[in-house]
Amino acid sequence: MRWSTDDHAEKKPLPEVVQNVVAAQELVAVFCTEHVWYWKFCGSRFVCAARSDRANIFEKSIETVTGIMTNWGFTIPAGGHDNEDRLVNWQRNNGIDNQQWNLSLVADWTDTTINGSQELRTHDDAHELTARGAQTITYDPKGNIAQQPHSGVAQNYTWDYDNKLASADTTGDGTADVTYTFDALGRRVSKTTPGSGIAIVYVCLGDQEIAEYSFTPVTTTTTGSVGAITPKTVTYTLALLRDYIYASYVDEPIAMVVPNPQPLAPSIYYYHQTSQFNTVALSDINGNIVERYAYDAYGKPHIFDGSGNPRVVSLYGNAYLYTGRRYDAEIQLYYFRGRMYDAELGRFPNRDPAEYPDGYNLYAGYFGMWGGTDPWGESTITVHSATKTKGYYQVPQLPNTPKGNPVYGQAAYGWKLEVQRGSPDKNGYSKITAVNLTIETAVTMDARVESMPNEEQNGIEGHELKHIEKFEEELNKPENQEKLTKILQQAERDLGGLNTKNTYDLTGNLSNTKRDIRNLMKKIEQDGFKHFAKNDPSSTGHP
Repeated sequence: MRWSTDDHAEKKPLPEVVQNVVAAQELVAVFCTEHVWYWKFCGSRFVCAARSDRANIFEKSIETVTGIMTNWGFTIPAGGHDNEDRLVNWQRNNGIDNQQWNLSLVADWTDTTINGSQELRTHDDAHELTARGAQTITYDPKGNIAQQPHSGVAQNYTWDYDNKLASADTTGDGTADVTYTFDALGRRVSKTTPGSGIAIVYVCLGDQEIAEYSFTPVTTTTTGSVGAITPKTVTYTLALLRDYIYASYVDEPIAMVVPNPQPLAPSIYYYHQTSQFNTVALSDINGNIVERYAYDAYGKPHIFDGSGNPRVVSLYGNAYLYTGRRYDAEIQLYYFRGRMYDAELGRFPNRDPAEYPDGYNLYAGYFGMWGGTDPWGESTITVHSATKTKGYYQVPQLPNTPKGNPVYGQAAYGWKLEVQRGSPDKNGYSKITAVNLTIETAVTMDARVESMPNEEQNGIEGHELKHIEKFEEELNKPENQEKLTKILQQAERDLGGLNTKNTYDLTGNLSNTKRDIRNLMKKIEQDGFKHFAKNDPSSTGHP
């Protein structure tokens, strides 16, 4: 067991900090005088997962679309975010899908108005949505929606032991119209429509579906009866429907490959996505747009042909839509891996398996109100690009504080967990021998600072270094060192008897360790900043 800190005495390259985070898939906290932001690296993107009381201050306020889809852009007017930076007013350019919200303190929609029509909503003490106007919604004992009205029809849902959607009755007749199965890792691997017996089988690589196959019964042979039993032999055909190719982010498909009868070459369709990873178009190999997509604020899809004419469903079987997640058109829900998501409700129909990473509401679609993504149905991340300048990362222009003061510098810390293994046996397996923790700090400056006099630049940098100083002072207190030591000792006990070929399959085993470190680091950060703000009169705003 080992834990160490990197003495930062100077301005350091932020990517060095971020790269440590990649290995552990953990968070880097970036803090300034009035906000705390959490960052992590997803492939080639610098990703911000806002967790401060002010939520995400990088929301997009306007999306301008030209050409055929000109009327399908949107604007968030003045006052479109409340004092907690939550979305309360959203306007479509063509006047369709205009929506306003009144929100409770924990982001329940107390009412919503769509194109002038108001819908009142009722929630219980657990923040379960129990009524939409006069229509009631019921739940099972574990907090999963059991029945709800959807597009005017009562839908019934059943859930498995792990709170995954097992079946859905979309017609309200009490018979399942679609069923789902999951593998031991919790990944959805098939979807079946019982009436036809046809199943769609998903082939997964990690958290991504890389291929779809149809599994179809073609013949049924009945042999002689044995008493009351008539044996049957069913023959199935397995046919490839689609392959998918991805870029660096988990929900960033770049191509869908559809096989054609031999000797024809397969058809290839290319995805076009926004910064939120919303798919807005499919194009063919010749560059022609063959299908277009638009969404309301919380992801309800509209599908069009290449010329902008509406379609009910995708002609190409494309299911990757809002934030790059898979849309199940037959039940009008999105599959967000850890759970389903209901764009019509603007929330999840079951509780967050990660509990409370975004706030005190287990059902809220936080990522929607903040314009972010939630690839695992557990916590929000929001994309914000950064550019590399002079060997370290600089955010091109940092936002202002709520008081209107520009933010010119950022102090950051990052931490990583490393699992140390012993010598492998003949099969490549080895025992875990140690769990190590490394903590690093850095300061990065806004691009605007370069045009300031040296005295001002040094003042801004010095201000951020004070943040780091107080953070490290709090981190190095004996009581906090003792707590970190105990966390790592417990991690080593948890992993002590484990044989493994690599460390990638240890994520679940280390989840409690990462949670404990994350909570302790947050407290250290808060305590360090509290003392800094108390003793430094300049901490109310940047110079």
